[in-house]
Amino acid sequence: MKIFFLALGSCFLVSWQEPQYVTDYKTGVGYYNRKEYYNAIQVLMKSYKLRNSDLVAYYIAASYSGLQKCDSVVKYAKLSVLLNKDPAAVSLKESIKMINSCNLTNINSNPPTVIVVQRGASGGGTFKPIDDKEKLLKDKQRIKNIKSSRQ
Repeated sequence: MKIFFLALGSCFLVSWQEPQYVTDYKTGVGYYNRKEYYNAIQVLMKSYKLRNSDLVAYYIAASYSGLQKCDSVVKYAKLSVLLNKDPAAVSLKESIKMINSCNLTNINSNPPTVIVVQRGASGGGTFKPIDDKEKLLKDKQRIKNIKSSRQ
C-alpha cells in the first residue's frame, strides 16, 4: 500500500512503501527506523522550515492522509514546540494534543502514519529516526506519564 506525504507550502508529493512499525495505539504514535523515513523527515523539515538548530527535541508529524483536516492544529503544535524553552517535554505533550485533536477514531484498524524524530545527541544537531528499542520503551513510558498527569 502506498502512502503519500504532502509537503505543505510546496507542490510535490513524496511516496514510500508502508513500513513495519511499533505503535502506541492510545496516542497513535508510531516509531520508524527505515531509510525512506529519514528522507521523509527531511521533506518534513523543509516544509515546516525547521532547522537543525531549532529548539526541538521531538517532532511528531502525521501523514497527509491522517492530518489533512488538521492543518491548523499541526501549525499550533509546531509553534508551541519551537517557542517553548523546554522542548523535550512540550513537543511531546503538544504532539499528543495534535494527534488527539484530529479525532482519528479508528486508530486500531487504521493507524495514522506518524514520524517521531529525536535530535541527535552527538553534538551534530541532526535529526534522525529513533531506532533504539530501549529508548522507545522509555518514550512510551514518558507518553503514559504525560497522559496521566493531564487527567
